[in-house]
Amino acid sequence: MAEAGPDALLRRWTHSHEEAPAGLMVLRPSTWPFPPSRGRRSYEFDAGGKLTLGGPGPTDRYAENMGRWRTLPNGQIELVPAGRPALRMTIFEVEDDKLVVRIEAQP
Repeated sequence: MAEAGPDALLRRWTHSHEEAPAGLMVLRPSTWPFPPSRGRRSYEFDAGGKLTLGGPGPTDRYAENMGRWRTLPNGQIELVPAGRPALRMTIFEVEDDKLVVRIEAQP
């Protein structure tokens, strides 16, 4: 995992699927100049542990789901969306304009 404190995550990150290496997800700040797309997932991390997940909903319209996030002792991030199973995020790279992660279901 990349060595970066949780403060590095505090913003809305949007999936840049054009850049995704195999098995990983590249996220960029929501202000990034993305090419047109039918829909992109986003993850917004608040300093108080609030999580906002965004993306295409069941009718392809943008929808948000709220939840919580926290840093785990092993350095991973736990994502707990409301009404959905918890996920784990492993961070491989974090920069001002790029976040590379793998997101998996909780074991």
